[in-house]
Amino acid sequence: MCETITTAVGRRVADSGQISSDLSGGVDSGTVTSLAAARGPLLAVTYTDTRMGEQDDMRYAERIAHGHPQVHGTRAGLRTRIKKSPG
Repeated sequence: MCETITTAVGRRVADSGQISSDLSGGVDSGTVTSLAAARGPLLAVTYTDTRMGEQDDMRYAERIAHGHPQVHGTRAGLRTRIKKSPG
């Protein structure tokens, strides 16, 4: 299964120019984001609202984004928008 997912992500990002992903912090989006980031710079977007606060998924999304130097992200919320600076 690991090889299948890696191949599928690789095919979708090959020669696609700018890569982006929705990063919720869950296992699925975290895996896809990590595999795609291994291919080049990636814009990851995480959406939140005030009801979500600092739930586990938000912390996991931030860990994934900070753990990959190729991932540059935006956390878009109802009232706030925080951009992660490159590097």
